[in-house]
Amino acid sequence: MKYINALPKTLLILFFIIAISVHVVGLISSFSDETPLSHTFHVLSYGLCLLTILKRFKFGIVLYLAGSVYPYFIHIQCSYMQYAEFNKLNAICIYTVFMLSAGLAYLVLTEHKSKA
Repeated sequence: MKYINALPKTLLILFFIIAISVHVVGLISSFSDETPLSHTFHVLSYGLCLLTILKRFKFGIVLYLAGSVYPYFIHIQCSYMQYAEFNKLNAICIYTVFMLSAGLAYLVLTEHKSKA
């Protein structure tokens, strides 16, 4: 049973490691029209989110929210723009928004469980 409980945390950790890696590669090589500053903000934001998942802090939920604001709204905007312009959904942007929301839900639910 403990392995099933570890699955959400493991999936979140993998997501953040991949997201950080993608944006580090984006800083090194130009594979998108994102600016280096945007890639830097993504790396820092995802790093803060990953830190709050790995290590529990007194104000971890607040730190997670602070870290997730930039990528959350950027990916919502990206998804909306692609749908408005091309009438297509961007799976990566939707997945990112979903995983950022899932990370918040994970922190809230485990925080509540640890206090009980």
